[in-house]
Order: sequence, then C-alpha cells, then structure tokens
Amino acid sequence: VFKRKALEFQEHFLQLFSDLVVEINLSAPRRGAFEIMVTNSRETVLWSGLKLGPPRRLKFPDPISLVEALKVALA
Repeated sequence: VFKRKALEFQEHFLQLFSDLVVEINLSAPRRGAFEIMVTNSRETVLWSGLKLGPPRRLKFPDPISLVEALKVALA
C-alpha cells in the first residue's frame, strides 16, 4: 500500500511541477511511517502519518492539501 501511494503522489507532483526531482524510498517503511519531505536548502516534512490512525486511511495525506504544502515549501 505504501509503495502504491508513494507512486501516486510522485505522479501527482510531477504533473504539477515538471522540473521537480522526486525520490522514493522503496525499502519497507516502519509500520505507519509514511512521510513526505521536501529537501531544498533544508529538509521540511510536508506530511507525516506517524501518529495518525486507526483507521488506516488517516495515515495517508489528502493530495490537494499536500500540493498546497509543497507550494509553500518551494516558495
């Protein structure tokens, strides 16, 4: 589930920001450790599901709010 969601977010980001470099850690994450970070001049956590859930659906971010957070981090 985590890998599929990560690939979905990667595709979504690249549609909106074509020059963005997206790296996905394909190793198995710690249970409930889905995080999205931006690294430019510093590392910024856009979203973390570490302390969310159950239910499991709360461990994954909303793509629209994630894009807004990305815009702020890149500004």
